[in-house]
Parts: sequence; structure tokens; C-alpha cells
Amino acid sequence: MSDAILELRDVRRTYGNVNAVDGVSITLASGEFLSFLGPSGSGKTTTLSMIAGLAEPSSGEILLRGKPLNPLPPYRRNIGVVFQNYALFPHMSAEKNVAFPLEMRAVPRAEIEQRVARVLALVGLATHGSRLPSQLSGGQQQRVALARAIVFEPPLLLMDEPLGALDKKLREQMQLEIKQLHRNLGISIIYVTHDQEEALTMSNRIAVFNNGRIEQLGTPADLYEHPKTRFVANFIGETNLLPGTVAEVSDGWCQVDCGGLSLRATSSAGVSKGQKVAVAVRPERTLLCARGEVLPAAENRVTGTISESVYLGRSRKYVVAAAGTAVTVVQQIGSASEPLFSLGDPVEVHWLIQDATAVLDTAG
Repeated sequence: MSDAILELRDVRRTYGNVNAVDGVSITLASGEFLSFLGPSGSGKTTTLSMIAGLAEPSSGEILLRGKPLNPLPPYRRNIGVVFQNYALFPHMSAEKNVAFPLEMRAVPRAEIEQRVARVLALVGLATHGSRLPSQLSGGQQQRVALARAIVFEPPLLLMDEPLGALDKKLREQMQLEIKQLHRNLGISIIYVTHDQEEALTMSNRIAVFNNGRIEQLGTPADLYEHPKTRFVANFIGETNLLPGTVAEVSDGWCQVDCGGLSLRATSSAGVSKGQKVAVAVRPERTLLCARGEVLPAAENRVTGTISESVYLGRSRKYVVAAAGTAVTVVQQIGSASEPLFSLGDPVEVHWLIQDATAVLDTAG
């Protein structure tokens, strides 16, 4: 892309016989918020470390604004980095922690004071500058770390699991604050997380890592609605995965034999007859009714019995035992008088072709 701020070209990192990062190529647009999402050991943090200069690529090239980063040490890359453990100097006040990168760049004292005051106000800590890290809460310490990473106005900000140490409520609050800060500053951000909800909430695009490679790259909606592999479908949100074999392929959809169930789903160009796939359908895209009840036409219909029922407040989750498999259904609660299904009730689960995707049945 013409407005690229960062490019990774076939980047690899090997430790002995282990390929921690195995041929990652990616382009980050100026002002984009890109998340690296994946389980522990998938290569996302190692890739971030190579961009920051904390690890050296075994091969491949990393370019910032078209210039190779590989020869430059971390302190000359002019990239902001925020870690999960904050990495604040415990003996320095918040102001001095934030001022440190400017002092290292020999910025004049008057300008340092102005910039520090501005970014502390930007992160909501205008009155906390004289406090030591030990006198700040976890969320406030994270704000100081964020202010220190942006005070020297880097073209790129790297964030490695920055909210992992915070409780759920504070983490969700900080997600929104970082997202707003991104909009206000227009800075390019790469954000590493293993939390799929966090990635969906904050990102313009998400790169899903698995075994050192990018399994799929796309917008949150693309990954959620159109996963290409079983791993991505399973990692991004809750989903039903019904394994089977492609029996027929048509324009944009296919028919899959799932152990006695004949299901239809949308398909990508890589799906062919006889191929092993899994039919992925989100629980909230299914409809549940009593067996024999007439519903609006749905191309997929599975008969079974209720094997589990869970009350979730705004919704109920049912698990239906059907044809040797289990199908999870999430049903929104319209009113307190809405009829309930009980364990053992005979039911049918329905869903539309467009709400199901045939994904490659890869391991992961």
C-alpha cells in the first residue's frame, strides 16, 4: 500500500530447530491499528520484538517508512513500546518517567516540560506528575507507560499485552481510552494480545498467528463472519464446528456430509469436492424450536435433544445433542414469559446458508 508505515517481508526467527516466526509478511498502513492475536507460543510477541529491535530476524527484512530497520539498535528506531509490566523507573516520578526519552534525545528543558504536561493531560494524569509509580494504581501506571511511549511523537507504537495485569472492568475502560487516543493522535499501532474480544474491540485489522505464521489477516468483521480455517473460526469467538467432507461445490457455497448430516454453507475459492472441512456456525446465528414446529425456511436443519441449559442473563445457552455431535445455541431472552426448553426436550436447530462457512479443517 502506498501509505505504508511498516513492512515485514518474509521475516523468520529460528531458535535451534524451532521456527518461532516462519515467513511473516505484513504491511501496516499509516494511522492503522493492527492487532497480533494468537495463543502463547504462536509467534506474535517474537514478531513484535523483532520490530522493536529486541530480537534479530534470522532472515527477512523489516522496513519503517521504506528504510531497513534491521541494522539499527532499538534506541535508534524511534519506536514507542509499551509492555505488560509497565517497565517504569520506580525511583522516578511520573513526570520524570515520561521525560526520560526526551532527555535521551537532548530535547531542550522548556520543550520537555511542555510535552510532558501535554501528554500527562492527554492520558488523564495532569495532577499526578509528582507521584512515584508505587503511589499510582495499576491503571495509572499503565497510563504513565503509555505517555512515555508517545511523548517523543514516534511514527509507530508497539504494545505487548499492555492490559494483561488489569482486572476486567479496568481493562475494558483502558481499551476504550487507548482506542480514543489512537483516533486523536492518528498514530500507527501494533497491539499484541491473546484476548479475542480485546482484538475485536480495538482493531482496524487483526493478524491471527498460529505456529509462527499468520493464519488469516483481515478486519474484525471479516475474521468473525468469514474465517478461512478451523483454527481461526475456533479462536475468534465461540462457534460450532461440524467436521465433514465436501460432497458438492457450487458458486460461493458447498454441500458438506457431516456424519449423516447434509449441511450447506458458504465457501471460499480453496474448497473443493472431497476435501475435509468443518462447517462453522456461530451459536447466535442459530434458531431453536420444538421438534415439528414450523419456522421460516432455513436451509440447514438438525434434530436432537437438549443436553445442557445455561442462563446468561440477556440470553440462554443450550447444547443440543444431535447425530453424534453437539450444537450450541445462544437464544436472546425477549421476555420473562418466553418458553424454556428443559433437559431431554426434543428440538430442532435451524440456520441459513449465509450464516455458515465451510472452513479448512487445519490443526491448531
